[in-house]
Amino acid sequence: MIILLVYITSNLSVMQYPLISEYVRAIQDASNNLDKLAHLVPVLDDHGEPYRSSGAFAVVFKMKDEQTGKCYALKCFTEEQEGRAEAYRQKLLMQHMILFLQ
Repeated sequence: MIILLVYITSNLSVMQYPLISEYVRAIQDASNNLDKLAHLVPVLDDHGEPYRSSGAFAVVFKMKDEQTGKCYALKCFTEEQEGRAEAYRQKLLMQHMILFLQ
């Protein structure tokens, strides 16, 4: 399962996204920083750092629910991407419609 942290704003101003290093610090103390996802802990690499992969617009952290053993990908955006907010609005709308119709 992929968990996305999406900042959807109604205004057209460009948002200042956190740096990858700021996300790493927040993820290292996930229980205090993730609110509803506080049950997840970062999977650490051989150097004790949160396991992550980054691309042009985001960094993805490998997280684990220690109670269930299930792993998740936590995607954190680092730059604005035109059309992203609308794409996620549509995706969430479709997911809710599918759940409603089941």
